[in-house]
Amino acid sequence: MKKKILECKSKKGDCSKGKGAKCYSCSGIDSLNVHFGIMLVQVHGKLLEATSKTTVSNNVSRLLCLAKNFQIGETIEVEVITKFVWEGRPTSLSSQLQLMHQAKFTLINANKKFYNIRGVGYVILENKDFYVHDN
Repeated sequence: MKKKILECKSKKGDCSKGKGAKCYSCSGIDSLNVHFGIMLVQVHGKLLEATSKTTVSNNVSRLLCLAKNFQIGETIEVEVITKFVWEGRPTSLSSQLQLMHQAKFTLINANKKFYNIRGVGYVILENKDFYVHDN
């Protein structure tokens, strides 16, 4: 199985250089909206989920950037998430769980949801799906 390793680059610079609003444009907010069926808007330098008015963290936006490059049902390994979201920096299990909780909350109005595959990673399925594709 070949792992997908992606890098997040913004037109305004490398996302790893800061945690500002420029990082939210790494793959385009509009493409995230279309892909996940959500409505993210940028207001005063913050990314908000439009219907609930909740702030979306930079890490969640980076996770969504990563996830849109995987097919529905394709496993996203924890190592890949860590390398992309935290740029390989060591993270605790609680940080990873908190990230996934925030991402699930961001997608609450979407037709897609993150599911945990214990010991492997996460998969995004549509609410009607009950199977996982083998990579």
